[in-house]
Amino acid sequence: MQVRSYKKGVIATLVGSFLGPKLYDETNVYKAAATAMALDTIYPDYQVPIRFKNPVLGAFANAVWQCSTAAEVGVILNTAEQKADGGTPPRRSGGRPPSVDGASPEPAIFIEARNSLEGIPKEYAALEAKFGKKDVDWKVVERFLVEPGDGRVLEKFILSARGRREVIHFDVSGFVRANGLEEQARLNRVTAKYDRSLKVLLPKDRAMYLLEIVLKLTDDQLEQIGWSVEVKNGLVGCLSDALKPFHGKDYKDIPPSYQVEMMLSQWSNIYVFVRMCEPRDIEQEDELEDLKAFIGGAVGKAKHGN
Repeated sequence: MQVRSYKKGVIATLVGSFLGPKLYDETNVYKAAATAMALDTIYPDYQVPIRFKNPVLGAFANAVWQCSTAAEVGVILNTAEQKADGGTPPRRSGGRPPSVDGASPEPAIFIEARNSLEGIPKEYAALEAKFGKKDVDWKVVERFLVEPGDGRVLEKFILSARGRREVIHFDVSGFVRANGLEEQARLNRVTAKYDRSLKVLLPKDRAMYLLEIVLKLTDDQLEQIGWSVEVKNGLVGCLSDALKPFHGKDYKDIPPSYQVEMMLSQWSNIYVFVRMCEPRDIEQEDELEDLKAFIGGAVGKAKHGN
């Protein structure tokens, strides 16, 4: 069962469309049926002007019909079982539940995910459903973690969307706290037997920029991306070691490119990290795109034994 949105934010169809971001995607028919039962609890009044023979499709269509935005659709469909367990949410006049728009911390959009690598794409899918295509209709100005004091961890996005400043809050409590060392250790055990040293030739300005952004990572940011302080220090050590042959030289005397050596698993961590970074301006966007290309190409060749 899939639910997608057109770029304009209007829900097009429940199945069969390949346009727009996925708002709900569940291949397990039993889980989709459980979600449908939960939706029937949340929306007992059937308001769709047509009847579906398939009760699951009917429950999804009825829920979509009663949501005001595509972002709200994504939140409701992905959290229906939890909401149903906690009782039907309060209703507004007109039969719709309160809009979950994330404009303030109280109605923050809840993201259900196992870790940041799964959760962050869901945040961007919700933003695309609400504002349109990333880097075309909107750009991220700033994003940071917020703790409102009620036990939740929120991620606050400040956007520039169609010439306006927009603020959206996501409740990332689940997947931020799931980025623990146990998960990292599990991944390390899986990759350890395939790990090996890899040298990557980087332009000096890009290599130094990479060192700078890794050095500046705060404890909150490390928790968000699932790195320990030891992981960060190991990456900083490798990036710094690459500069040792040029110690005491002026910047202009350092070769245009130099090799950085670290383990394949470390390069994989770096590659995932730069893909998650949001550029502040066009210059930073170019730097990140170059790093993605250089590191992604090297890691891809190494993993395929080339």
